[in-house]
Amino acid sequence: MTNPRYRPLILALVALVVVWLAAWIGFRMAAASRMTAEKFSAYASRLDLNKLRGEERARALRELAGRLNRLPAEERQRVRMGRGRQDRLFDQMTEQEKGDFIEVTMPTG
Repeated sequence: MTNPRYRPLILALVALVVVWLAAWIGFRMAAASRMTAEKFSAYASRLDLNKLRGEERARALRELAGRLNRLPAEERQRVRMGRGRQDRLFDQMTEQEKGDFIEVTMPTG
């Protein structure tokens, strides 16, 4: 076996490696979960409101608004510049849905 004097040093080294590994995993998970303009556009391009009815349609619109609201300001700007996919969805919305969507996604202040 190893010298008992080295045991605390080995345990500290193992603990340090575990802490760094946990921090790295947490950082990677946070980066992957961050909403980006590309992720929003991909979701918007897959969404077809004409095929949805009732609660499923309302849930899809809430999800779309939630994703848009999670975007940082500069990412929102990028989404606005590439309006094609969002315009298609906006055209598929009813007047009530358009009003609700604008109210929910309008920046405050």
